[in-house]
Amino acid sequence: MIIEMMQYYGLTKELKNAGYFVDESYGPMFEDLKKYMPSGDLIALTGPIGVGKTSSLHRIMIDLEKEGNILVVSSLSIDKNKVNLNTLIDAMVADLADEDTITLHKRTELRMRQIQKLITRRNVPVAIFIDEEHDLPMQTLIELKRLMELISKAGGRLAIVLVGHPRLKFELHRASMQEIGMRTQHVIMKGIDGCEEKFFDWMLSSCLEPNVKISDIFTAGARKALISKLKTPLEMECYTWRVLSEGYLTAEKPISENTVCDVIGKNFDSLESRLTRQGYPIGRLSESIGVSVSEIKDYQKGRLPAGRAHEIDEELTHLGITIGATR
Repeated sequence: MIIEMMQYYGLTKELKNAGYFVDESYGPMFEDLKKYMPSGDLIALTGPIGVGKTSSLHRIMIDLEKEGNILVVSSLSIDKNKVNLNTLIDAMVADLADEDTITLHKRTELRMRQIQKLITRRNVPVAIFIDEEHDLPMQTLIELKRLMELISKAGGRLAIVLVGHPRLKFELHRASMQEIGMRTQHVIMKGIDGCEEKFFDWMLSSCLEPNVKISDIFTAGARKALISKLKTPLEMECYTWRVLSEGYLTAEKPISENTVCDVIGKNFDSLESRLTRQGYPIGRLSESIGVSVSEIKDYQKGRLPAGRAHEIDEELTHLGITIGATR
């Protein structure tokens, strides 16, 4: 069905293969990162689900490697809950060691001295990137801070870039993490915010046959509805693909606004959906603000008394979530 649908609408490839969209916020974000890295800072790069953190991270590392002023290290570990200091040390050895194989001492003191020498002899800053950091154990973060201090004392510079959901900023400012949070530089990834129309047209045009226009596939109302409702690259890609699939089933061309609304659904802009995209599903939100799961559900459905709902509104504000955008 996928091949037939693509032929019907004149698509040469799937939307997920459109390429990398350079939004207006990338340049300033990249410059901010480069400003903090040479000092060996701890940096939190945050953005909501689907904003393009992983793809932007890949491009950032490529651009840094091209410039050659900062050495890049990245962890390939899949299960972030099991990542610890030793995992990240292995990543540094793999990316920085001159030899194909290097044996690390089993004794902690001697192993740390090896890492000190490995980084300081490079004479340039080293940056280690950790994606999905919101799932990284806090004990690992504390150990990384100590490692940065050890490298700094030896004359080296190790910057650690933590990439995660917006709640990462909140986690770093918990009372137990205050020492780390206060020393963390925060860089926000805005993604396509403010240029949704430009991204949507680029995404489709990149995947269409040369003689096919966007207006051949979507009515003006359908295009406007997609652009107004979908706010991240992932949303644009997934929901536009679903709309195309639904349109093909009914042989609709161009696809109407009604089809778009039917596919996206009424609950897309619900408070629960928006909080989840910020990295706060019900369980996580309950834990973060100390409110029971049942009360969170009542809050999301508008069942709480006005006074209690206002109290939770304030708690969400402390998490950096703008209530006006979610309710």
